Amino acid sequence: MASTTVISLPIHQPPTSIQMEELLTLQRSLLQSIATADDLHTILDDLCRMVETMVTNSVCSVMLYDEHRGVLNVLAAPQIPEAAVEGLRDQEPGIGRGSCAAAVLTAAPVFVNDTSIDERWSESQAFAQEFNIHACWSVPILNEQSRPVGTFAISSFEKREPSGFHMRLLQAASYLAGIALQADATRRKLQESENRLVNIADAVPGVLFQQLETPEGQSHFTFISQRVQELFGQKTDDVLNDSDVLWTHVDRQDVQSISKKMQTPAAVRPLRECEFRLHLDGRESWIYGRSVATAKDAEGNIIWNGIFLDITDKQNAQSRLNMAGMVFENTQEGIMVTDEDSRIIEVNKAFTRITGYAADDVMGKDPSLLDSGKHGPEFYQSIRASIDEQGYWEGEMWNRRKDGDIFPEWLSITRVTDPVTGKVTNLRVFSDISHLKRSEERLAHLAHHDPLTGLPNRLMLGARMDHALERAKREGNYLGVLFLDLDRFKNINDTLGHALGDEVLKQVADRLKESVRAEDTVARLGGDEFIVLLEEVQQPEMTTHIAEKLLRTLARPYILNDQEYYFTTSIGISHYPVDGTDAESLLKNSDTALYQAKDQGRNTYINYSPELTQKVEDWLKLEHHLRSALEKEQFEIYYQAKISTRNGKILGAEALLRWIHPESGMITPSQFLPIAEEIGLIVPLGEWVLREACQQAQIWKAEGYPDLTISVNLAGQQIAHQDLYQSIVGILDETGLAPERLELEILESFVMRHAEESINTLSAIRDLGVSLAIDDFGSGYSSLSYLKRLPVSKLKIDQTLVLDIPDDPDDVAIARAVIALGHSMGLQVCAEGVETVAQREFLAAEGVDELQGYYYSRPVPGSNFIQYLRSMS
Repeated sequence: MASTTVISLPIHQPPTSIQMEELLTLQRSLLQSIATADDLHTILDDLCRMVETMVTNSVCSVMLYDEHRGVLNVLAAPQIPEAAVEGLRDQEPGIGRGSCAAAVLTAAPVFVNDTSIDERWSESQAFAQEFNIHACWSVPILNEQSRPVGTFAISSFEKREPSGFHMRLLQAASYLAGIALQADATRRKLQESENRLVNIADAVPGVLFQQLETPEGQSHFTFISQRVQELFGQKTDDVLNDSDVLWTHVDRQDVQSISKKMQTPAAVRPLRECEFRLHLDGRESWIYGRSVATAKDAEGNIIWNGIFLDITDKQNAQSRLNMAGMVFENTQEGIMVTDEDSRIIEVNKAFTRITGYAADDVMGKDPSLLDSGKHGPEFYQSIRASIDEQGYWEGEMWNRRKDGDIFPEWLSITRVTDPVTGKVTNLRVFSDISHLKRSEERLAHLAHHDPLTGLPNRLMLGARMDHALERAKREGNYLGVLFLDLDRFKNINDTLGHALGDEVLKQVADRLKESVRAEDTVARLGGDEFIVLLEEVQQPEMTTHIAEKLLRTLARPYILNDQEYYFTTSIGISHYPVDGTDAESLLKNSDTALYQAKDQGRNTYINYSPELTQKVEDWLKLEHHLRSALEKEQFEIYYQAKISTRNGKILGAEALLRWIHPESGMITPSQFLPIAEEIGLIVPLGEWVLREACQQAQIWKAEGYPDLTISVNLAGQQIAHQDLYQSIVGILDETGLAPERLELEILESFVMRHAEESINTLSAIRDLGVSLAIDDFGSGYSSLSYLKRLPVSKLKIDQTLVLDIPDDPDDVAIARAVIALGHSMGLQVCAEGVETVAQREFLAAEGVDELQGYYYSRPVPGSNFIQYLRSMS
């Protein structure tokens, strides 16, 4: 099980100091139980009982989600009747099946204050009545990938809303339950690992051992495999109880030699090898022993892992080398060995597991390929000085994995000199301590700071705003609230990747902090949203000057991977007391102003005015009408012809959705499609368009145009929807349209972001006989490795590239490249937005297969399109 993700809950009224003390007591008690490895069910039962004492007239439960079976089952519920537990068996996630089922489905907290009227309990009313459940608050337990692994719930015997204390209590309880589940999984894996180690050790034709050496030089065996009796004639328990027993049958002269080698400090010689004679049952054998200092525990004890092999003959001599290599390869710490020229000559499997680099990736290279960039030259100089003076260095370091991830490690570097050849090598042994760092950072910043930027989070911002408002009221000053949002930040993540996107956010945070005074507050609400709270504002104009300064500051180039990138920002501004007298209204109104700044073209700032609220209300009104537009048959499909450049004939048409509102008239897709996606209407709306377009194609066939194809756009949410394949099959069967007459267009921006998830679905659709095209190609970033794997047959050049052809040399070059790329991959190429003779002639000359645009026909209703077909016949 991965690390637990903490659920952040909105807490409007902070808990009292007494309640916080109760929370701390709860956390200390549960963490102590987890640390002492108490039974999981006992820990979770105790957690439930403790929470029940803090929330009167209620019971608590922990449910575990079986991802493979897709069901929830009760794991802990000490005060819930057995009949109720049985009634919750194999509960499937969903809306209407209770708070826990909804929390797992949405991966978000669910607060039901009245189960008798809340739709999330619509299918569980009888259960709620039988067991007197009137309110139920459930928080999902999320893993590191933010996927639910269970829930923590409080079921109340009275109708009520959760208080701020309840919110914090639920947050802490779900986090503690997640830690307990993680610790239990870790213990079980550890036990399995130990069992495997014993089984492997017993199967090895030699004796594996682990030895602990104290700082005073005393040592004893902590593990030795069962074959010690076969090789040394001693029982395992006897050797573990008294290490000297092992040497009973060893030649006395060799014992002295072994003892001398064991006295050499691990810092000087972390690798110990010896050969000695063993006299047992009248027979003399030669034994080879090898041990490696792999770790040092908190008390300074050195852990030696090693092996004894019978090397009496050559066959066992070879086994000795194999076993020594096995110890090297199977240690949990990463090991890297470098030569005198600081070139890597050996790494183990743990090195690959931790860093992501295979042995072939690093052989002969300098260890600096792992450098994170977090340490300056002085840091590395101090390491070299320590190794030169003492032959050893140990400490914490940040390094970078192959995938770019920076991680902390505990590293020891030991200089080793071969006693025979005099050759010097450096042995680097390290372990990944990311989990320790994450725990430290989580404890330090969880409550009040954003983990990415280190800025105050929403909770701390609220506290500072409350304090600033009290001060402003007392001193008669203004307050300025600036709500900032990076323009088209989603495109940054899509094109540069989330790692560089995060780097942009951190640089933005740094610039914001540098641009305001120490008494002002810069906070991150989440995503790319930031708040700047300006205190002691004498006049509102001061806030405007700061906004202009921030726009200039944030518009400066960002250096990412030694390249310059430019991004812009939009800002909404509100003032106390003009635009609000409390934190909530000031934030709401600055957000409204930000929305208007975006609407006015971005890269600007807008001061709040009451008229802006009206625009937001108009947007909400449009959303309300959109929800009923499909049912009221207000949508209509227009069709635009696609023309062959080879013979000028009509190949088919693209179906384009239009909304004909009875009061507002035609509403363009750019106005309503983003809303449809946001409110979840895009999937049923897309299915309606597909069905209508297929039926229209059949009408054309009946009118004597049987070869025309119909192209329909697929939204990203449709592709991600699990029922897309079945929906297409059903519509084709229903309308009778031949699959080869249907073409589905998918946006380049979506399919490149979700190529891996989309390939299987799109391949299944292609296998039906339906053709696939990538729409708006050239407008975003495409991965050729994904493009060649996608089951598409056509590229559609984005109309923004066609607009200035053939006058713009850049667009001409890009268009030619896209055409050449498509044809080289065996794909057809279609150009959209053709409006002039010059565009048509250029694209035809360059080998484009299909053309589409106003030059041939504007989008028209289906009946008009038939007239167009007849006019072109």
